[in-house]
Amino acid sequence: MFMAQKLVANMRMRDFAATYIQKVWKGYQVRKWYQNLKNNCTQFQARVRGNFVRFRYKALVEQQRRLSKQRDVIFSVLFIIFVLFIFFLLSFLCEFISFLCSWNALPLLFKFVNFTLLLQCR
Repeated sequence: MFMAQKLVANMRMRDFAATYIQKVWKGYQVRKWYQNLKNNCTQFQARVRGNFVRFRYKALVEQQRRLSKQRDVIFSVLFIIFVLFIFFLLSFLCEFISFLCSWNALPLLFKFVNFTLLLQCR
């Protein structure tokens, strides 16, 4: 009987050892699979976020480019208006001076301008 008990104990020990080895191996495989899944999910999320940020950055750059073009157009229009205003002002002054010359009032105008310049200097 003693030998039979020893044989059964030995068989149980082998069975337990095989089960234990399988348990450790399967646990290792699952842990490795989970770690791999976690890393891949992190990489996937980073790539998705990166693509989204690049897309938003491209949209912002395009918007800035459009605003810059609009700003350039506005400045061009304002410059043209300014030049036309200066041209109008100069033509008005020329007409006014020619009107004063026709009335022989130009010497009086120069006296007035010199007088006002003298007042400003004091």
